[in-house]
Amino acid sequence: MNNVEKGLLHDSLFIVPLLTFSRSALTASELNTCPPYKYEKNIVLRSIRELFFRFKLPFRHIWYYPVKKKYFCFFLYDGVDPGYVEWLHKQFPQSKFIMCYMNKCNLRNSPGQYHFDYLKIWSGDINDCEKYNLNFICNYGAYSRSWIVKKEKPQYDIFFVGKDKGMKRLDFLLELQRQFDDLGLKSYFHIVANHRYDRYRSIHYKKYLPYEECLKYLGKSKAILYLGYGSQEAITIRIQESLVHKIKLITDCSWIKKFEFYDSENIFIIGEDDFRRLPIFLNTPYKQVDAEILNHMYIEDLLTEIISRS
Repeated sequence: MNNVEKGLLHDSLFIVPLLTFSRSALTASELNTCPPYKYEKNIVLRSIRELFFRFKLPFRHIWYYPVKKKYFCFFLYDGVDPGYVEWLHKQFPQSKFIMCYMNKCNLRNSPGQYHFDYLKIWSGDINDCEKYNLNFICNYGAYSRSWIVKKEKPQYDIFFVGKDKGMKRLDFLLELQRQFDDLGLKSYFHIVANHRYDRYRSIHYKKYLPYEECLKYLGKSKAILYLGYGSQEAITIRIQESLVHKIKLITDCSWIKKFEFYDSENIFIIGEDDFRRLPIFLNTPYKQVDAEILNHMYIEDLLTEIISRS
């Protein structure tokens, strides 16, 4: 990345909620961030704010977090109130406005609500791009160069971290862990409730795992478990972890075979590959792959490309 590209990134503002993984990647990369709304950490005021947005009450602008400086580019993320986009553009009409879809498109966050000529919308899901006429960017994720894994002697064969997502995924995860146990494999599952108030509904739920701790588990595991479960057909954080840190991947996403980095020695597909051969898969070395995507794996590279093409 040359000095001009670095300058453009540091003259951009990334408007993203506080408690998100994307924000962690941006701050780790020393990029400018701010939340779209006030009172992110005040539960009472946040609840009142959510009522304003849910019922589309007037004067929603009172909840918008103030932006006092002009930037070359404003990056917004899917789900932000369309009124916020208009409000911000009126203040800085000469700036670039870009929206990144980090989630799969659905009725709730439909791109159709952002009908602004000045807004370029990007996604890493080729299906959503075709369906909603969005701009496609491969390797759509948020990984920071500052995230380093210190490799140790493996303590676990398989590591999983993720939310239950409120779709009865817990039962499936526990059954999958039982199957791993039956094969004599040692796994660590860090399952988090979809909402804080759901945390005590199951003894299997654990507290939120800071990403610094996640990196430690990656360093002592042979493979990462990634379950798509209806998510984007895109290169998400678990896939990036596998590629960046050269750790094997176990997934139910058969579409991953479309990508040039796919190699059956590194990626095991549940439902297609012989489950009984999983111990053999885990006990063979990670195979170095040659793929163009490995040349731009990090968030700075991704964002620079988006800016240059917007």
